[in-house]
Amino acid sequence: MDDLDAESAKAILSLMCRRFPSEVKSIIDQRQPDPGADQPAAGFCICGKCATMDRATMNVCCGQRPCITEGQTFSDLCLKHSVVEVAGILNYADHFFDTADLSSSKFRNQSYRFFILWQHGKLGQHNRKCPPSCVVLAIRRQFPSVDGNYTGYESFNEDNE
Repeated sequence: MDDLDAESAKAILSLMCRRFPSEVKSIIDQRQPDPGADQPAAGFCICGKCATMDRATMNVCCGQRPCITEGQTFSDLCLKHSVVEVAGILNYADHFFDTADLSSSKFRNQSYRFFILWQHGKLGQHNRKCPPSCVVLAIRRQFPSVDGNYTGYESFNEDNE
């Protein structure tokens, strides 16, 4: 590693983030706080796993005890790297006939889509649902942003008002 120039080191780090997000996450966790960690549950929370989000529209709880994020189905559908990766590749290839983007951001997006499909079924064009805060935080922990910045939920109605 000492022999690598800065550009080569960045390229290797970028590749590792795409291929091994969980492992990179554990390294990042040592440097920055975990999203939602050590935060008391928000006033709207029933499950005990939510935190107040940046946007009021994201302050939603799963409403379940135990929290939906503690179930095996949630873990299998939304947090398993291999499942989310394959779905992302298939989804991207179907739409763009190109190579899929395997960044943590795309993994988070695909995980949110899986969750909504699992809980609400296929919604159709311009009909969106915000995942609960506890779900967003669990997915962010599994597929963290390298810089700690997250976009957050944007509804179709917010985009067109």
